[in-house]
Amino acid sequence: MGDGQEPDEGKALLCAPWSTEVFVRIPGNSTGKCDLCGASVVVSPEGRQLLAEEPDTRVVCPSCVGKVPNLSPDSTPEITPAVSARVRAVTGMDAEEILSGQTAGEFAERIKREEERRSSS
Repeated sequence: MGDGQEPDEGKALLCAPWSTEVFVRIPGNSTGKCDLCGASVVVSPEGRQLLAEEPDTRVVCPSCVGKVPNLSPDSTPEITPAVSARVRAVTGMDAEEILSGQTAGEFAERIKREEERRSSS
């Protein structure tokens, strides 16, 4: 983005919060920063490719996915075939099952509840 202008359409690359466990899990991962809060995140090789192809895409952490300007809370996250294959290899689950057809707003609420649960434990 860099030109100081808001993109016409909200585009966001949702990245995992940075942790050694997540970072080393997939060869080629790199470290990035959430464009909204500055938190460290893990950017997959596929994510870097998307950012190169679509430079107006914002990098966001799970806590900020619901705060992306111009991103409709009713939008449905897209998962590339490469990411689906990687998620399946690492977790044994289908990426679509993980999202369970949630909209971006629903996913953001799910992340918020999970963060609240963890902080109260």
